[in-house]
Amino acid sequence: MKMKPYTDHLRRVVSFEVLDAMCEKVSGVVHTYRPVKLTERYCYIRFSNPDEYGFENPVTAVYPAYRMGIVGQTMICVVLDPVRIINDVENVVGEAFDRLTGCPTMHRHPKTGEWHTAEERVDDSDPPIIEWRESHIHDIAMERLGRQLTPHEMEGVIHDLDRLDFRSVEQAIEEVVILSVEKIEAETVA
Repeated sequence: MKMKPYTDHLRRVVSFEVLDAMCEKVSGVVHTYRPVKLTERYCYIRFSNPDEYGFENPVTAVYPAYRMGIVGQTMICVVLDPVRIINDVENVVGEAFDRLTGCPTMHRHPKTGEWHTAEERVDDSDPPIIEWRESHIHDIAMERLGRQLTPHEMEGVIHDLDRLDFRSVEQAIEEVVILSVEKIEAETVA
């Protein structure tokens, strides 16, 4: 029997707002990434690609995009798997866009609205976003359930949060925890 090719590939999908923050995060002084065009179907990200003299030879990656609605809001989502690289004459610059795919998950700080990775602290007075998120999840669970979440329940809520993108961490926690708590309550009754 002849083997047929197959694939099982996970692709990263982020909202356009998160992609914009990712571009800013991975950009440096010389090598910069920035969104240049967004349509209903595609998102264009330009990489500066400077030569040894500092002159830009911009290369543009075209990513698939689609509209998605969550909790009464609509956003544009971008699949981080380019379908085309424009101006990549030597077919080597396309790898530069791997920095976007490899960028850590970005979170918006609930107070300032600034974007940070989970490992970054906003300043010494603020706890890491992960710790803030978990304490907020516990507060909402206590309010709704009258008890703390078990470690297994907490893991499920955090998993759901990490898969979704919301305008703020606070909104995400409110929505996901409330849905998770309702699900836990339904399982307890059944």
